[in-house]
Amino acid sequence: GWEPVPDGPTLKLDMTDPGVPALRRRLAITGELSGMPTESDAYDSEVEAAVKLFQSRHGLTADGALGKRTRVALNTDPRQRMRQIAVSMERLRWLPDHPGERYVLVNIAGYWLELVEGGKPTLEMPVIVGQRDWQTPMFSARIRQVVFNPAWNVPDKIAREEVIPKGARDGNFFAREGIAWVRDTKVAAADAGAEASDADQEEVGGVRLRQAPGPKNPLGRIKFNMPNSFDVYLHDTPSHGAFSNSVRALSHGCVRVGDAKALAGVLMSDMPDWDAERRDEVLAGWDTRVVSLHRSMPVHITYLTAFVDDDGRAQFRDDIYGRDRDLLRTFRKVGGAAPEPKR
Repeated sequence: GWEPVPDGPTLKLDMTDPGVPALRRRLAITGELSGMPTESDAYDSEVEAAVKLFQSRHGLTADGALGKRTRVALNTDPRQRMRQIAVSMERLRWLPDHPGERYVLVNIAGYWLELVEGGKPTLEMPVIVGQRDWQTPMFSARIRQVVFNPAWNVPDKIAREEVIPKGARDGNFFAREGIAWVRDTKVAAADAGAEASDADQEEVGGVRLRQAPGPKNPLGRIKFNMPNSFDVYLHDTPSHGAFSNSVRALSHGCVRVGDAKALAGVLMSDMPDWDAERRDEVLAGWDTRVVSLHRSMPVHITYLTAFVDDDGRAQFRDDIYGRDRDLLRTFRKVGGAAPEPKR
C-alpha cells in the first residue's frame, strides 16, 4: 500500500506545501518519480514531471497540477487497482479467441480506438462514447460499408425527447438544421440511428425524422456501417474540440472517432478505385456515397479500466458506467478472487 497524499489546495510548479513530501513518496512507489524521494516541500520541475506521467497513466489531463481528480487517483487503494485488473482480465476472456489479423478495438472506458495489425496497433485515435444514460454496449461486429456524407435517421427516442421539443419551441429549428419528416419504411438496420430498433421503426409507421448531410449533421463526414443488434456504429463528428477532454462520455451510444478519414483510408487501402484523391473528391461536396468494403473489418468494443500501454506500463481508468462494480458483485457471489479489502 501507500500513505495518502493529504488534502490541500491545487499545487503547481514553484509552489511549496507541507504535503509535497508525501506526494514525492507516493510517486516513488509506483515509479513516476525516480530515485530516493527527498523531504523537500517544493513543488519543483521534477515533481511536476512525475505528476504529468502519473496523470497520463490514469487518463487525466496531464497538466502537472495536483488537483482534486489527481489526488483521488493517487489515493486509490492498491487493492482497488488489483480488482480493476481482475475484472479487465475477465472481460478480455469475453473477446473472440481469434479477433482477426486486422481488427479495430475500442476501449469504452479508455476513450480510445486502435486498429491492430499483426498483433500491434498501427492506427490509434481518441473516441467519444455514450453518456451514462446512453451507454455504449460491449459487442463484436464487422465494418462492411463506409458512408461518405451520411444522412442521419434520428432515432425515435432522440426524436421524441430532444429533437421534436426543440422544433416545438423554435419554428425555424427543423429548416435551420436540415431536418425533415420523411416516409421511409425500409430503413436498413445498419443505417439506423444509435438507439433505433425494428420496433421503433414500426412504431412511427415508416415516417421518421431525417437530417440531411451537411455541416450540422452529427455524423460528420463519414459513417462506418457495422450491422449489430444494438444499431451502434462508428462515425465522424463536426465538433472535434471535445476529443481533447479527459472525460469523453458524451454521445447517445454510438462511437465518434477522432480521425474518420484516416480510418477510412486504412479500411479502403485495398480498393485502388477508392484512393485518397477520389475520397477527397466525394468529401468536397455533400452527396451521399455508400461504399461496400472488399474486406469487412472486425470490430471489438470492450470496457477495460485496466490495461497495458505500448510501453508495457499499467494504465487505469475510471469505471464510468459502474460495470466494474457490477462484475465484482458477481465475483463475490460465486466466490471469485476479488474480495473487498479488510477494514
